Amino acid sequence: MDSEILALQEAARGRFSIERELGRGGMGVVVLARDLALDRAVALKVLPVTLARQPALRERFLREARTAAGLSHPNVVPIHAVEEHDDVVFFVMGYVDGETLARRVSRVGPLSPADATRLVQEVAWALAYAHGRGIVHRDIKPDNILIERATGRALVTDFGIARVADATRALTIDGHVMGTAQFMSPEQAAGEKVDGRSDLYSLGVVAFLALTGALPFEAESVTALLAMQVTRPAPPVASRRPGIPARLATAIDRCLAKQPDDRFPSAEALADALTEVETRTVDVPPQVRNFQRVAEQSTMMLFIVTVFSLVSLPGSGSRWPAIIGGPVGAIAAVLLDLGRRARQLLIDGYGAGDVIRAFVVERDAREAEVAVMYSGKRQARIARMRRRAFIVAGTCMPLAIALLFTRRLLHWPKPLSIGLAMPFYIAAIVALIIGLNSSPKAERRSWAFAGRLWRSGFTLFFFRLAGLGVRAEDRAAPSLDPTRADVVLPDAVRRDLPELPKLLERYDATLAALRRREEDVERALAEVGPGAAGDGGDGAWRADTPSSAEGAGVTTRAVLLSRRLSLVSDLRSALELVRAQRTDVVAAHENVRIQLARVRAGIARSADLQPDAATLQSMLDAAQPGG
Repeated sequence: MDSEILALQEAARGRFSIERELGRGGMGVVVLARDLALDRAVALKVLPVTLARQPALRERFLREARTAAGLSHPNVVPIHAVEEHDDVVFFVMGYVDGETLARRVSRVGPLSPADATRLVQEVAWALAYAHGRGIVHRDIKPDNILIERATGRALVTDFGIARVADATRALTIDGHVMGTAQFMSPEQAAGEKVDGRSDLYSLGVVAFLALTGALPFEAESVTALLAMQVTRPAPPVASRRPGIPARLATAIDRCLAKQPDDRFPSAEALADALTEVETRTVDVPPQVRNFQRVAEQSTMMLFIVTVFSLVSLPGSGSRWPAIIGGPVGAIAAVLLDLGRRARQLLIDGYGAGDVIRAFVVERDAREAEVAVMYSGKRQARIARMRRRAFIVAGTCMPLAIALLFTRRLLHWPKPLSIGLAMPFYIAAIVALIIGLNSSPKAERRSWAFAGRLWRSGFTLFFFRLAGLGVRAEDRAAPSLDPTRADVVLPDAVRRDLPELPKLLERYDATLAALRRREEDVERALAEVGPGAAGDGGDGAWRADTPSSAEGAGVTTRAVLLSRRLSLVSDLRSALELVRAQRTDVVAAHENVRIQLARVRAGIARSADLQPDAATLQSMLDAAQPGG
């Protein structure tokens, strides 16, 4: 055991029981311990003794701890206490049962767009909270972002080189710039004064790594890397990970802008920009999911039946009606069944757009799986397995064929020849299956055809045909899926807050209504046309000096134009209002979701939900028309 940990164990004797080392950083060692008085797991961060003996560094470490101790946020690892004992200086942090983002990406590969969006947004919330208190982290990197195992929540830790923003002294040790070069902003790398936008650049690099599994800049030396950070523009994240949501890609690229003024003005603005990406993540209702599965299986079955019929037709002779009749009947039966299911889906309140969206979600999910399964070390391991499988297949199949076809030359009995060839034949088939099924294309082969078909205009045509005779009043509004994660509530929550399920149902309905209202207003503004603002378009009025004969007409036109501009201004005000209401509703709902996660994890009580539920209730009331 290291001398620092031994010294810590001696200083903490009787109060903390040291269990194991969790990690090391530039400014300390972190160990897992148990608080004996409160019987809870905590993390202790101890400054190395050699640094603790240097007054300036010791003071800086204590300043870091006191600064972090003043932060209280769901996405910040809390500091419980700071202690000094001779040469031992340490502080007590909340223990997060999980792993760092660096470990997560190394273990399973890039995150899905939905997971990356949530992580970046939660880190942005933590930074917005800290920046609002004058604190810049200055060392945002994957090792300083923890992912809680039970909830998936992201927490920022180790304000190792954080400082009050109005301080002007650069934080260096022995003349070396602090922070990790790969994640350092251009202004920090250049030794200039930094503000919260520097953290946004670092977070952009973190997001780039989380989505692609690689860094935007790589160099052999720190000096070269810092030069790239200062001078070279970052590649667009979509160029390394095609298919991610456009809003997410735009947000990350904006964070990676070289000039601070070109980035988001604040971490809160970044979090708001990501809200739209997160809220547009589609939860496919069970009725639509069921239709999707049946449609996928039916499409594959029809494809196989059609191919079999076409292959059998050339040699059928006079029997072709019998060969065609069976498949045609099967196809008709399957289409009728799909039509019946589509009609019921329409009556349940869903339509072609929901089915297309479900297939798009399925495609994105499978592409995310492929990105994880075939990246980094895992890809190299799978490539080796495929290569060995094809070698086995290429060796065993010729041997099996040789044993079957040379038995007559060797005058072997047929059973003996087959018995000898069969193991090689089976081994070749198994190896071939393993090799073919170990490719990214094989992961999507079974559903690619069906997915392309049901994402096309065929779905619109099919549902239009299935919906003949279904009246608008027969269609129900889709009900909330009671198995969704937000609504499957712990028993204690259902007992203490019996109104919460209805409140969450109302949230879904209100959010959908706000989106429709926003689209209606946007459509109305678009229909007004570019001249609506009176900026020189066809509808603009110029205040030329009128003649006496034209004075009355000019006055009338001025009144009409003034009225028109007033109406357009009202539309724009309505658009700003509905967007603000949607942002408030989503933020209030997010707080409820986080509290639910904390209750499930056993770190909060159901009563802690009441203030957030009340806030959500008030936000929903305010979002109602006339509210």
